[in-house]
Amino acid sequence: MLLTGTMLAGVGCKDYDDDIDNLQKEVDDLKGQIELKADASAVSSLQQKLEGINFDDFVKEAELNDLVKGLGYQTAEDVKALIPEGMSEEDVKDIFDAQIKALDTWGEIETNIGKAVKEYLASGEYTAAEQAEIVNTILGQLTEDPQVKDIKTAIKNLLGENFGEYLNQYKTTDDFVGAIDEAAAAALKKENSVLAAAIMEKIDPEGFLENKDLSAIFQEYDQKISAIWDAIDDLAGRIQSIVFVPTKVNDGGVDVSMGGYYIAASKAEDNIQLASQPKVKVAFRVAPAALAETLAKKINEGEVKASFIPEVVTRAAEAPVTYEGDVLAEDGKLIFTAVANSEVYAKLDRDETFAVALCLSQEAKKDDKGNYETLGFEITSPYITTDGDSNSVKSNFVLAHEVDGKLVAYAYKPIAYELPWNSEESITLLEDYVLGYRYGSDAKILTMEEAAKAYLWDEGVAEKLGFKYEHTAITYQKQGMGADIYATQTQLTVTPAKVTDKANVNAPVTVANSAKKDIANVGDVLTLTDKVWITDGEKEIAFNVPTVKSTVTILGDLLKTMNIDLNFVWKYTNYASNAYEAEITIPAEDHMNWEKFNQLPDSFTVSLTLPEKSEVATNGSAITLTFERKEMLNAESAQQFVVTAANYVTGDGEAEYETEVNLRDDSDAKLNTYVAFNGKVTFKGLPAMNFEVKNSNIAKVNADYSVTLDGKFNETLYAQAQDYFDKAEEVTTFLTNLTMNYNGVKQAADLDATPMIPAVNPNIESGKLFKLWFNSSGFNWEKQPSYMYTVPTGEDKGVIIGMKGNAEVFMLNLTGSYELTNTIYKLQPNSAYLYDGVGGANPYIYINGGVEGDAFNLANINLTNAYTVSEEAAKAGATQAFELVTKTPEGYGSNTLPTIASGVMDWNNCILDKVTVKTTLYNDKTEVLDTKVFDVVLKEPIAFDSWKFYGGSKIEVSTTKEATFNLQEKVLAATSTGSTYGTIVAIDIYGNALYKSGVLTKLASEDAGYDIEVSYGNVVWTNATETIEGVTVKDGVITVPKGNEQLAKEITGTVKVTYTYKYAWVPVEKDGKVTGYERKKFSFDIPVAFKNAPAIEK
Repeated sequence: MLLTGTMLAGVGCKDYDDDIDNLQKEVDDLKGQIELKADASAVSSLQQKLEGINFDDFVKEAELNDLVKGLGYQTAEDVKALIPEGMSEEDVKDIFDAQIKALDTWGEIETNIGKAVKEYLASGEYTAAEQAEIVNTILGQLTEDPQVKDIKTAIKNLLGENFGEYLNQYKTTDDFVGAIDEAAAAALKKENSVLAAAIMEKIDPEGFLENKDLSAIFQEYDQKISAIWDAIDDLAGRIQSIVFVPTKVNDGGVDVSMGGYYIAASKAEDNIQLASQPKVKVAFRVAPAALAETLAKKINEGEVKASFIPEVVTRAAEAPVTYEGDVLAEDGKLIFTAVANSEVYAKLDRDETFAVALCLSQEAKKDDKGNYETLGFEITSPYITTDGDSNSVKSNFVLAHEVDGKLVAYAYKPIAYELPWNSEESITLLEDYVLGYRYGSDAKILTMEEAAKAYLWDEGVAEKLGFKYEHTAITYQKQGMGADIYATQTQLTVTPAKVTDKANVNAPVTVANSAKKDIANVGDVLTLTDKVWITDGEKEIAFNVPTVKSTVTILGDLLKTMNIDLNFVWKYTNYASNAYEAEITIPAEDHMNWEKFNQLPDSFTVSLTLPEKSEVATNGSAITLTFERKEMLNAESAQQFVVTAANYVTGDGEAEYETEVNLRDDSDAKLNTYVAFNGKVTFKGLPAMNFEVKNSNIAKVNADYSVTLDGKFNETLYAQAQDYFDKAEEVTTFLTNLTMNYNGVKQAADLDATPMIPAVNPNIESGKLFKLWFNSSGFNWEKQPSYMYTVPTGEDKGVIIGMKGNAEVFMLNLTGSYELTNTIYKLQPNSAYLYDGVGGANPYIYINGGVEGDAFNLANINLTNAYTVSEEAAKAGATQAFELVTKTPEGYGSNTLPTIASGVMDWNNCILDKVTVKTTLYNDKTEVLDTKVFDVVLKEPIAFDSWKFYGGSKIEVSTTKEATFNLQEKVLAATSTGSTYGTIVAIDIYGNALYKSGVLTKLASEDAGYDIEVSYGNVVWTNATETIEGVTVKDGVITVPKGNEQLAKEITGTVKVTYTYKYAWVPVEKDGKVTGYERKKFSFDIPVAFKNAPAIEK
């Protein structure tokens, strides 16, 4: 580990740069106290003890899972037996303790570094935030050191990768391992440690593991680890990160505007100010999220300090942002009420911002015995941008009224009131409306009190805010149509009558039936038009859409209210016919008067209004409910309706309906009595279906890489949805008439990834086939033997949507993956000719020759003898090509190399003993499917190494005359026993004798044959002190001069015979460089013996 002055580069505290070099000495002194290599050695030693064991074997490994599944349960004693022999329970305990100690060592190292740096800085003029900035920079660069990361990873994974994940979750991350405090380490190592006990339970011979209990064991394990952390006050090392959570869409602007909110008027001085002091709620997410509540509590109690530090620091400058009140914890977030320094922000130029970060810190603290209770920490969020701008929120204010316990906004259409023609009630228009606040079109509407709390308005503002109206017009129309007859109508009493008079324009308007009310006025409509303003009691600001209309419709007599709930379940036959039917029977206690029942229309239709955000889909038109009254069959018949729903496409949801139906009575044409029908309609749509993408035997792949995963896809879906379809053919018709959206399941290409990821498009074809189409751009079967499609995951991913018009009718959830392989498109080795290479060498084939008369000829070789194309690949248009890999060697001169044409090699009298060839298989799109490299080796026609010449030749030496011995005739052209009869030693691999009548044959000696050359050396005496003077060797004949005296004993020696021929060459090197090639020498040491010639009898 190297801590150098460069580690402070990038710390954003510009005024203390001069002090960095002074800090270097402190860091260097600290360096001597740390022995990383010793820690690394300790880890290595421990890992050696664990050779062959993964701690996860106790509960997670596949071997245990198989046993559990196979036997129903597995005793812990049996689990213990999975540990390699020689690993005792105590060994496991020791290893566990060693791991904790190793991590504790790292905690002390980092704590000491942070402490030393802080002590040095404390003597200067730095604020706590500045100190935190420096310390975090040093520790951050320390933990990024590759050697440090490797050691920590080894420590964490000492007991297995999965156990390392536990440490990640509950203790630390590589980004900031932090100091595991001594209290935590001690708690884990104590004999009664709940965590240690939980681990040792896994090897308790009294226990057992049942298949159903495995998840419970993990859950209990998690809970015990969490309990340990809850019992430890120290937060060091537990906080992994704090990150700002935006509360608005940031379109390239600032993250937080500190200037508060107002309602904009036409003139700035008329604005209604909502927050006079610039402050705003700011949220930060904590990882792990479970720490948010603990941190909030510690901050509010003063044990953890929270501050907003600026990116640019000026000494003695007041902080631009502070916070007030308690910090809240919600869903893993810390929520601050941030307060801006107005004077600081007022000095900003236009478009200028402040960047600030949240800094959390805790001081180290010891108990009475000097042991650390908390080790201390500092952690800082990424910087966020802020400015002092104020925002007008005028558009967020709406008129709203309460529906089912929640506020619903005025929809900019007349507010409808109804008044039965003879009712005694009165209606006050707009009385049920209040001022509401909505942030975003789909957001919940807040009351003024709720908005003030959420957006930190000034105290008392909410109570003053409201809306004001001014009446601008009032009309009365017969049946809601035609001319205005307000001045002459007698049905209603409107108070005040002259609503548009100056004295009345702001007065509440009450509507009631007059004494002259008449049933003939049923259907008439009164309309009041108002301008509306937002007001705080002093100022008035017009709404964005400032006109509101209210209507009062005159209703007839209400005879009865019929509450009828309806249920419709998606069915293909109903979907296809656009008609869902439900037969309703009215319970006897709810019957209408039979006479009135029969006066209902034969049928009537209600248009259904769906609630906002309904998942019920229509065909573009509103869903209609047509009620058909069934005629009474007899006196005991039930009252029944057949209700038909039209324009429903699919989707789950509910909606309410209500309508008034007038009765028919021919006896009185003026009769206008009605029955109210209302109720709830419940729709259950076609549920999402599922399909797993996987490799299977039925998958078919054509040359275009289109994979048919399911050739009877309609039947597969029908098996899931028999409650919704009557037969599989309906599924086919249904699918083929939809427009499919595959965006959620398409796989984007990543040609630079390793392995390469292809673009893949799933497709439902003809309503019966499910296919995957792989885009083969970038395919290289030589480098990558398979290509994978994995169903995308995440928001809006993994789903195929079927559309009917604008409605989502069909949803298919995809999971799984498919691996496209090309096994049928491989070069096939020809085992009849191809030999395996030895020791990693290339496989090879031989090029052979043949003897015709006195000539030796090398035959051209068909290179497909090495690798051939499979029949399937050939049918698919695959082709094979060959190329010579061997290049002209250095010093090769004008000698030739083999040539290849149409897969056939001509050796061309090449003097090399082998050449290398590459063969490539292409598909019909000239994409590489497979390549192989092999050698073509010259099958040498003469196996010199197999020649075993006769070694018993004896030469008789005479004192009266010279002696000769013809080696060529008596040894080289002889059999292995020295005979001139039988199969001689010197033959080629085809069995042809290379000597005849004691001399080389034409096949052996001439250029058309082997062009053999033979050379002879002199006699080399076996014993240097036992020689014969004057012995010579020439042209294979040994000559011994006559001697003056007899030999005392037999004298032995050898004659070196060397062969070369045109089919074996070796390179010649000089000073490490090949300068040429020469024939390879095959040498034999022929033994000969010299003895006295026998005496001649006289």
